[in-house]
Parts: sequence; structure tokens; C-alpha cells
Amino acid sequence: MIIESVILSGGYVGIRFLKTYLKNKNAKKKSPQKVSEVNSDQNEIEIEQNNHYLMTSTLSVGLTVLRCWNPVFSLLSTGTIIYNSLPVFTGAERMLCEEKKVGNDVLVSISILMCLGFNYYFPLTVGSWFYFIGRKSISTARNHSEKKISEVFEGQSRTAWILQGNIELEIPLETLSADDVVVVNSGVTIPADGIIIDGMAMIDQQLLTGESQPTEKNIGDKVFASTLVISGKIYIRVEKTGKETIAAHIISILSDADKFKSTTQLKGEKWADAVAPPLMIMSGMAFPLLGPVGAIVILNSSIGNSIRVNAPLGTLNHITLASQKHILVKNGQALERLERIDTVLFDKTGTLTKEVPEVAQVISFNGLEKDKILQYAATAESKLSHPIAKAILKKAKEQKLKLPDINDSEYKIGYGITVFSEGKIIRAGSIQFFKNNKIVLPKEAEKTIEIAYSEGHSYVIIGVNNQVVGCVELRTSVRPEVGSMIKGLRERGIKSIYLVSGDQQQQTKKISEEFGLDGYFYDILPENKALIVEQFQREGKSVCFVGDGINDTIAMQQADISVSLRGASTIATDVAQIVLMDADLVKICHLFDLSKKLNKNLQTTLLISLTPAIINISGALVSGVGIMSSYIIKMSFFMAGMGNAMLPLLKKSTPEGNARLLGKPKKMYQEEI
Repeated sequence: MIIESVILSGGYVGIRFLKTYLKNKNAKKKSPQKVSEVNSDQNEIEIEQNNHYLMTSTLSVGLTVLRCWNPVFSLLSTGTIIYNSLPVFTGAERMLCEEKKVGNDVLVSISILMCLGFNYYFPLTVGSWFYFIGRKSISTARNHSEKKISEVFEGQSRTAWILQGNIELEIPLETLSADDVVVVNSGVTIPADGIIIDGMAMIDQQLLTGESQPTEKNIGDKVFASTLVISGKIYIRVEKTGKETIAAHIISILSDADKFKSTTQLKGEKWADAVAPPLMIMSGMAFPLLGPVGAIVILNSSIGNSIRVNAPLGTLNHITLASQKHILVKNGQALERLERIDTVLFDKTGTLTKEVPEVAQVISFNGLEKDKILQYAATAESKLSHPIAKAILKKAKEQKLKLPDINDSEYKIGYGITVFSEGKIIRAGSIQFFKNNKIVLPKEAEKTIEIAYSEGHSYVIIGVNNQVVGCVELRTSVRPEVGSMIKGLRERGIKSIYLVSGDQQQQTKKISEEFGLDGYFYDILPENKALIVEQFQREGKSVCFVGDGINDTIAMQQADISVSLRGASTIATDVAQIVLMDADLVKICHLFDLSKKLNKNLQTTLLISLTPAIINISGALVSGVGIMSSYIIKMSFFMAGMGNAMLPLLKKSTPEGNARLLGKPKKMYQEEI
């Protein structure tokens, strides 16, 4: 016992000193790395380590069997046991020295020491082998999840405007390089990190800094990718390419997802750490009464390793199951918490309605040609990505209209835009936008807009040089799956469903009443969308916000759970915790079903982890269960836990399940097939 303990202690200390020395030596040699490179390296290292430890633990089992036949293999067997125990001892060291507590890792370390000291090698190596099988399963599931997230961000359509000579050209973002000059207009997201060389702008940096107030940026100031130009126009000399900043952002999201621990896992780990001291005391008291076997069996009753492997494995497998349904879940915690949601808020334009409306008609108020009015409207909206802008630009393209260059622009989110082109001031926006600029609308305009408003249509008023010249009427159609989705949410216990829109009352009211929603909010600016979310939260509600555009990102950040559509703006997709990759709203119902299954799976995992602990402690005190028997019991339940974690991927979809997803009776679903 003394010899084994000395070998173990000396081996561990030697390995720790060697690792520290090599780490310091490599740190001096290596040049500084970028954050994205470091995170990428860490992910690869984790996968390699899990594969490595699984291989060495398999070798350890073989050497332990051989040492029973030939003592020559004893030293090699002990060495591999020490090596494979290194992660546990490192955790115990950190827990004792840094956290100043006695927890699960300390308990397991003592159990390993006692098994070595009393020559119980085989159970110890088999237990280690099963543990690293679990770690390998987690790394495999996580790697699959990471690839799904990367595919979404790398496949996202992203472009940037660059200045070449005196001409502005639109290019793919990945082709940007250092020293390119990027042109960023009002309402557009900055595509790369760089320095302003011309112009001035108000920039919303909340996505990066958390500050809600926009910041004024001038020549010489640094600006960052994923921040939004609220007003003004700037020219940026690129320092870090768009591809690099996207990669860094993807890795950041993946890192957050990897750090996630479910509530059940945290509860299980807390219990494991809490019972560690009592188990150690019980083991110490059992030693003189039951001998080393009983003491080791009690120490071996910890649930920590089982819950740490099977809980995240189950979560990652549910995330994989979601991806098979074309749903991207970036954070497992969001999927777990979704079951507690009781209030869902939907943005209107681009979410419940089709993303891009259609231009119904162009109306002239002063005899100006309709194509000229459409040209002015398209010129004003040419650098924006809002659905209304897309509809106007699409119509202008169909009419084969040529758009002049824009000299400057000022965009007020939720109201309108002012641009300067060919010596003219062109405005496009709402009634409030023109009133704020003290421009009087002709009576004909007010009457036309009132008719469009009463019918639930939207409009964009066009003004040139402080005179209203016409308007563009747009009509939106509701997505065909909205009715089934709302019905499905009601069946799943969602108590409150509201519509939140920047449009006027009549348009919003019409959709709300058509689908039997609990209420609606209209004429809402972006910052007020977040206030609505906050108000529901103050009332004790758990809120999910479903949106699609830049205007929704503040509300998404405030909500308990945020969902976006794949066709949404880049920022909305980046901010959202969950992305519907095929933009099918019915998948929201599937999300709630998946959340319920995940929570049930996690509770079963916790129960499976607790059961062998109870059996082993009872067996040690009552029937004298042996060490090998205790390991068999523990590993049997460990494998049962892994089976439970893998269960979601083994179940096949059924007609009944699909019918529930669509909110339809089984008979109706089968008739449609």
C-alpha cells in the first residue's frame, strides 16, 4: 500500500511539474495568437485529448489483465492508471487549492488511491475506461453541433460596399481584405473592424458593449464588425477582414454553447459536491467495521462523473435532433428553459407575414410620373436591407429603372430615411417622419393613406425637396402556416400570444383578430419593443420573442428566449438563441415538444445517476457488496444513463408525432397524406 501510494504521488507530482515546464517553455517560443485561433486550437485539443485518454484507458485495462499473469507488467499498469487519473487529480487539486472545498473530485481521488493501495486494479481501470467512453461521446456530439452552427454562419449571405476610385461596388464579404475602403450607410451593419477615414456616424454598439446609447464616431475612430450605423455615412479602412471577424464571432458563439450546463446537471453536480464530505466521513467510519472493501464501495457511490457525462450528452443529442428538423439551437440552456415559457411575442413584418411585401400601386400627388416616384423611392431605399426596401427595389428592377448615386443619408429607425442625390433631398418614410421634418402632406395624400390604412395595407410616402410627391402602397400576406402554429402553441399551454409591430393600428389589429391573439402593440419603435418584453417580465411572465430584423435585436436580447428566421438580417440571426433555418414557423411547436422531452430526459438521467449510489451504500452497510460488484452496478447504470441520453436519436418520427407537430388530429393528417 505504501509503495503504490509513493509511486502514485511521485508520478503525479512529476507529471504536473513536467506539464508546467513544457507549458512555460512553449509560451516563450510561440508568437501571440489571435483569440479565434486560440479558441479553435482549444476545441481541437479537447477532441484529441478525449481520443487519447480513451486509447490509454483501453491500454490500461489490457495491462491490468496481463499483470495478473506476469508481474513484469505491474509497473506499466500502475503507470497508465496514474496517467489516466491525472484529470481527476488535477480537478481535486484545483478544488482544494483554489475553491477551498472538498467535493466530488477529491472524493474520487481518494477512491482511486484506496483502490491502488489495496490492489483493486481491474475495477479501477474498467471504471476509467467507461468514463472516457462517455467523454468521447460528448466530444463527438459537441463537434457535430459545432459544425451545424458553422454551416449556418458560413452560409449566411453577406455583402459589403467598397470604394474603388470614385465608384461604390457591392462585393461578397469574404473577399474583403486589409486596407480595402468600406462604405457604410445609415441603417447598415459595419462588416469589418477598421478605422474611419472619412465621414461621421452615430453607431449602436450594444451587441458588443451592452451600452444602449449610440456612440458618435468621427475620422480616426475605430469601429467594429456587427455594430450598426444609426445615422450618417462613413468610409472605413479595413484592419481585420470580414472573414476573420465572422470566424471570431462564430467561435465566440460556439464557446458560449460549450460552457453551457443544464439546470439538472448543475443540480446533480451540486448534490455530488455536497455529499462528498459525508461520504468520506461514512467511509472512514466504515473502514474499521467493514474493512477496506466497504470503505471503497461507499467512496465509489459518488454521482458526479455520471451526471457530468450523461447530462450534457443528452442535451447535445437533443440539439442534434433539432438540427435534423432544420432548427439551429446555439445554447442548450435556451432549449431547456423553453418549457417554462408562458408568453410569446411575435414581430409582424417578415415574421408572421412573408418577409418581403409586394408593391400594390404607386400613387402620384402632383402629376409626377409614377415611374419617377418609384425611382425616388428606390434611390432612398437602395442601401437598406429592410423588407420594405427589398419590395421597392424589386419593383424598380422589374420596371428597369436606373438609380442615381447617393451622396449622403440619414436613417431614423422606425420612421424613414433622407438621402441626397443629384442635388435633391429625397425622403421616404411614414407620416410621422414628414411631420417631424415639418413637411405638410396634401389632403389628397392623407385621404389615400387613410384608405390604405383602413384596408390593412402599408405605405411609404415619398418627398422631394420638402414637397410630398407621392406614395408607394405595399401589401403583405400572412404566412400560410401561422394558423396551425398558433393553434399548436395553445395546445402546448402557451397562455399569452401577442403581436408587436412598428406598423399602424389597423394593420396590426387585423392580423391579431384573425388568429385570435391575446393582444397587439402597434407603432412600436425598436427600443420600445424591449420595454414591452421587460414589462411582461416584471409581471412574472417568461417571454419568448420571435423576430427577424435589426429592429428586433434589442427585444431579443431582453427576452428570456429569442427565436429568429434563417432569412432574417445578419444581426437578428447572430443574436437569436434559436434559428429556424427553413423559416417554417410550425417548427416553434416542435421546439416546445423538444424542450419538454429534454427536461424529462435530464430528470431521468439524474434518477439513473442516483440509483447506483443508493444501491451501493445500502449494499455496503447491509449485504457486504464487493468492489467489483459495486463497479458493475455503477457502470451498468452509467451505460443505462448513456442509453437514455442517446434515446432521442434512436426514436423514429411517427404519423402521430407529425400530427402533433402540425397541431392536427391524426386522422386529418393521414387523409392529407
